[in-house]
Amino acid sequence: MALPIVLSGFLYCRFRYGIDPFDASPETATSRSNIPILLIHGLNDVKTPPEHSRILAASNPRVILWLVPGAGHTNTSVVAPEEFRRHVLEWFRVHG
Repeated sequence: MALPIVLSGFLYCRFRYGIDPFDASPETATSRSNIPILLIHGLNDVKTPPEHSRILAASNPRVILWLVPGAGHTNTSVVAPEEFRRHVLEWFRVHG
């Protein structure tokens, strides 16, 4: 049901901005970025394998990767709340 809406959004992007979302590559974007990136990835994530974040981190030395044992797709702040706070605040302290 959402497919027509998504496809129309992709077409809009192509005609309005000249970009093709089907050609989007997180690895290419990450490897070319001059902006520091913090990736937080749960090691128990079954939606997006942790290997994806490892690949992104390997593509650019400015990427900091924190792999969180026991965390799934979106619950790193629940599984490791103190570490989450420390990692995020430290990243902003250094790069903010």
